[in-house]
Amino acid sequence: MPIATLEQLHNCGGCRAIDLHFARFIGRIAGPDNAELMLAAALVSRQLGGGHTCIDLAKFAGVRISELDTDADTDADTDATLPQLAPWIERLHCAHTAVTAPGGCKPLVVDSANRLYLHRYWRYEAELADFVKARVVAEPAAMDAAELRNGLCRLFHRHSAKHPDWQHVAAFVAATRPLSFIVGGPGTGKTTTIVRILALLADLSSVAPADVVLVAPTGKAAGRLEEAVKSAKQDLDCGDDVRGCMPDSASTIHRLLGPIPHSPYFRHHAGNRLNVGTVIVDEASMIDLPLMSKLVTALPDDARLVLLGDKDQLASVEAGAVLGNICHPGSGHSFSQVFRDNYLRLTGEELPGSLRTASAPGLQDCIVQLETSHRFPADSGIARLSRDINRGAGAAAFELLADSAAADIRHVQLPAENRLQAAIAGVVTERFDSYLRAVADGADVAFVFDCFDRFRMLAALRDGPYGVVALNRLIAEILRADGFIKDDNPWYPGRPVMITRNDYNLHLFNGDVGIIIPDDAGEPRAVFRGSEGNVRRFLPARLPTHETVYAMTVHKSQGSEFDEAILILPDRYYPLLTRELIYTGITRVRKRIEVWTNRDVFIRAAEACVSRVSGLHDSLWDMDG
Repeated sequence: MPIATLEQLHNCGGCRAIDLHFARFIGRIAGPDNAELMLAAALVSRQLGGGHTCIDLAKFAGVRISELDTDADTDADTDATLPQLAPWIERLHCAHTAVTAPGGCKPLVVDSANRLYLHRYWRYEAELADFVKARVVAEPAAMDAAELRNGLCRLFHRHSAKHPDWQHVAAFVAATRPLSFIVGGPGTGKTTTIVRILALLADLSSVAPADVVLVAPTGKAAGRLEEAVKSAKQDLDCGDDVRGCMPDSASTIHRLLGPIPHSPYFRHHAGNRLNVGTVIVDEASMIDLPLMSKLVTALPDDARLVLLGDKDQLASVEAGAVLGNICHPGSGHSFSQVFRDNYLRLTGEELPGSLRTASAPGLQDCIVQLETSHRFPADSGIARLSRDINRGAGAAAFELLADSAAADIRHVQLPAENRLQAAIAGVVTERFDSYLRAVADGADVAFVFDCFDRFRMLAALRDGPYGVVALNRLIAEILRADGFIKDDNPWYPGRPVMITRNDYNLHLFNGDVGIIIPDDAGEPRAVFRGSEGNVRRFLPARLPTHETVYAMTVHKSQGSEFDEAILILPDRYYPLLTRELIYTGITRVRKRIEVWTNRDVFIRAAEACVSRVSGLHDSLWDMDG
């Protein structure tokens, strides 16, 4: 079969317009007779748009372009194929002005595993891998065993040899190593662990509050972290001097690094390091590769970095799946004998012999998996459904959802598009009634938000008949018919709005949710509830970009908790539908989840997983490398 041309690839939906223009740009750099190079350039640009940091050329070599995973509906001739691997790689290596091996400085990089990168993404990955490797082999911090043991005893109850307290182990790792990863599902105590780590570090070193910083990838997540830490530290068994050394605020990673307006760069970088001793990062699963690389390169050489997150949640919106690559599913609980001995010597407690023992010290000694969920019992419907989804057992998960007698999970057959409004009408009236009446009655703002946050409608997609845009429109129509919305004023009382772009001047961030509540004079104000229950009011015209949010995407719900939710999947399968998305959606609730879906769509989604191509996992976990 003939080798595909760049135009054929574009016409069949194998690359976007931006990929086409990038490929032609690379072709101009390389000169004439570089058709294979331009195909590769278009595909690596396409992959980046899909969240991958590179392209594995071996998986594309020889593939008919009609077999590429595209959403295009075209009658273009698609019999042509991509080049075979060996000649393709040879042609790339001949394009000396555009392609280089790792370490060179050309627009494209080909590594020894036949992965092709844009240079800056190869550099991001290499910088992060070098940082992790250096911290893994660094000597553990010198510790006074008695002080460490006493600090841990004050903060944790003694655990049994058979059932270790993984929060205790996590605090030990964070205190003794320059790099640690604390991962766990919803309700496993990640925030509680953060507070105890802060107390332990303050107790051991009496550091100044400014020496420890708390950050998260979004403003909403940073606000939740700040509020949780302020609340939890009041209940700690420690003195006021230790409590006073713990930080009171959290910020976004962007704000910590100091964004330079209208550019992708920050004030703090490898040449202008941050002045910090410890950085604790929450919701690390949401951090993309470029931002993580920029954070670690801006840290002082002696700074401690602690990352917390749920590796089973959705990966970052932008390129990379950093937490998943580092804490890969096969790592589990596995510690080296050196780590076990050090843990016993410094804490007086022994890790269970039933745990796997790694052959040598390594990255596994920096990772702790929290296991016990305090949000819902292990035998609850939500917990069992989560486990089935995480292991990709789609049919078993659907059977549990559809047939379970558990009160906390329920399946609803997805209605046809033309029946959707009628199907959700009763739900909308019932679930939104209390908060809308609270607004109308002039109830306390805290009560209004408490009522609103009891329930949320979640969708997998933004667009389409089952996406959040359509759902929010249908819900508004239902509320107007019920008399809750009385006119066409966009700032009607009770309208929930979500910020979609950061505004550092107003301290409003992407994901923040507010409610339109009239002031004493009856004028509409956008009201936001901050940490410690403080209320902030804005003229609606001052708000940055925002949208109505009766319903929200699962992506936007990350880090949020609701008493109840309805998760609506579309009527057909899309590549965006994965087990990570379903898992994230169902674990947003404390009490009850309904999943509105067709059987085939649910099973296919639960059996699909996010698979983002990168070399980070191989670089960190290749024991021979």
